[in-house]
Amino acid sequence: MHDRAVVLVQRHTVQPTDPLETLDEDYTSAVIHLAWAEEQQEQQTLLFAFVELLPTEVPPPLDDGPQSLGLGPERPMVRLRRLVVPARSAVEWYLDCRRGEVALPGANGALRAVPSEAVDVVRGEDPPWPTLVCPLERAAIPFCPSWHGQPRVHRLVPQAAFPLDRLWSDAPSRHRATVWIEERLHFSLDEHPELWGSIHLVAPNPVYRAMGSRLYIDADARESVLVRFEPRAGKVVEGLRLGLAEGEPWGSLTLHHVEVRGPLVRFDVGRRIAGVKEEVYDPRRGVLETAGQYASFIRDIKVRMDARPASDSSTDPSIVRPHSDTSGRVVSTRDRMAEAYYGRKHREQTQAQYRVFEGRVDALEDLRERIGQAHRDVLIVDPHLRAVGALVDALGGPGVPLRFLTSPSTVTKTLLGEFEVLARAERRIELRVFGERAPLEGQYMVVDEQLWMFNVPLHRLGQPGTFIAKAPDDPSLRDQLVQAWRDARDPEPQVESHG
Repeated sequence: MHDRAVVLVQRHTVQPTDPLETLDEDYTSAVIHLAWAEEQQEQQTLLFAFVELLPTEVPPPLDDGPQSLGLGPERPMVRLRRLVVPARSAVEWYLDCRRGEVALPGANGALRAVPSEAVDVVRGEDPPWPTLVCPLERAAIPFCPSWHGQPRVHRLVPQAAFPLDRLWSDAPSRHRATVWIEERLHFSLDEHPELWGSIHLVAPNPVYRAMGSRLYIDADARESVLVRFEPRAGKVVEGLRLGLAEGEPWGSLTLHHVEVRGPLVRFDVGRRIAGVKEEVYDPRRGVLETAGQYASFIRDIKVRMDARPASDSSTDPSIVRPHSDTSGRVVSTRDRMAEAYYGRKHREQTQAQYRVFEGRVDALEDLRERIGQAHRDVLIVDPHLRAVGALVDALGGPGVPLRFLTSPSTVTKTLLGEFEVLARAERRIELRVFGERAPLEGQYMVVDEQLWMFNVPLHRLGQPGTFIAKAPDDPSLRDQLVQAWRDARDPEPQVESHG
């Protein structure tokens, strides 16, 4: 017989088991934001919804009534409603949705169960109920207003791509529906397609409105971190657990945890402080706030540090590469959201270098955004320039000077007439043609010092295969464009010679 070694295992039950155990003392009312498609009273499909729990100090808003958008005969209309209800009733509605029992407002505004949605939607949850998650970035909750700070969230997300084309088979109807919803919910489902058909429970921090930290240096040059809480009305922060981690972008240095005894906490480090990040844990409610990156102090200013350079992301093996999924395959909810998150990051990084347009509207919106960043002027060079009215209208108000340079042979009376109308409308716009020197080849846009290239003339942007790309950082090319403008001539003589 061999004596068996005895190993003692320290066991610990993760608390809390129910982060919403304090629901009745934290929230009294809630708003259920609903958008759905309706062909008939019996044919309804939820497009997007979220439950917004309101902390006790926040008064409920007024019910602004039903809103709807008709998209023509034999096409489902879009409806939107914000229902103000007791907080517990809102959570019960959400839990019904979790069980697959979706209820939508009827003609009288009362919620009633939808027998079956017009399209089949199977929703999975993230994270597993009743756990709530504190998103590290606003991109994960684009529909939340800024006053929410870092709320606790649970979500029900379709496990396959939402079949939007089964509601509206034509692209114009889908676009109108998407824009209409965006104008009312203040975020774009086009930019977050994984959220079509999703339902969310949002619980803003019920204990304090904000937490901030700053650097404190005493007379002997010893450094400390001051953390200040702003409790909500009728709430106290005593009993919370505050964690402070100190580190550099490449690694951690120290980790401190204290029980909060008042709204002001001071960590005395006694030396020069590197980057810090804070987390707050409530034994009754769970995680209330957390930071994903260290923040470095520049005296009284704190900035975020990321250990991974943005320019190096394409070769970083730690980043999950997204792939498009149009097969309708069923995957886990977490995998869908992770894929969407990293996909969005990838798109943001690539769109800073180039963008393939998905239609004329997409092209015009992209140009509006890029030109809107100009502080001095914009020069657009297009040897094949045609009508510009739709382009200029898409760019909004007068803004910075907008200059167009083209070949004499493309200038027509119609084109000149457009510029005259725009000038009378007090647009800061000007047209010139190439001078005696050989005209430049290609299409370009100079926004202040940034140079972009198009692969087709402006009037064709948005067609399949068209794109905008950042030009090589070569000052000589930008100088050639600027010099071409200086050498350019007034277009009228060329128009006269063309009859």
